[in-house]
Amino acid sequence: MIITRSPYRISFLGGGTDVKNWYKHNGGLVISAAINRHVYVFLKENTQFNYIASNHRIIWKQIEVQKNYKNIINPIVRSVFKLRKLKSYYECYYSGDFPSMSGSGSSSAFATSLLYAEALMSKKKISKKKIFEDAIHIERVMMK
Repeated sequence: MIITRSPYRISFLGGGTDVKNWYKHNGGLVISAAINRHVYVFLKENTQFNYIASNHRIIWKQIEVQKNYKNIINPIVRSVFKLRKLKSYYECYYSGDFPSMSGSGSSSAFATSLLYAEALMSKKKISKKKIFEDAIHIERVMMK
C-alpha cells in the first residue's frame, strides 16, 4: 500500500488569473501558500486474494466498485487512471483535513497525491514538475 499526501493551499491574490482564457489576454499573477493541512491518498493494487480483485474500489464521499476505470464516477481518479493507462485494478481511498469544495485547492492536492502514489506503485521515476504538469492537464484539459 502506498500512502501519499499533498498540502492544501490558500490563495491571497490573483485567484482566477491562472485560467488560460484570462492570462492569455491579460497576464496573470497568483500569490498563494501551502498550509499544514493535507489531502491523503491510499493506493493499493488489488490481488487475487482480495474479494474485489477484478474491480477498482474507490472510497471518497461515496464507495465505488467498478470493473472499468471509464465507469468511475470520481473525475480525478478516472482521469489519472486513464492518463496513466493502468492495467491492474486498484483500491483508492481519499481523505482530507478539509471537506471537498472548500476552496483550498483540494482537487489539485488530490490529483498530485494520486499521481505520485501511482508513480510509486508502478515504480516509475517521475519528477515533481511532471506530476505538476499532469495534474494541470487532468484538471484543465481532461476534466475541463
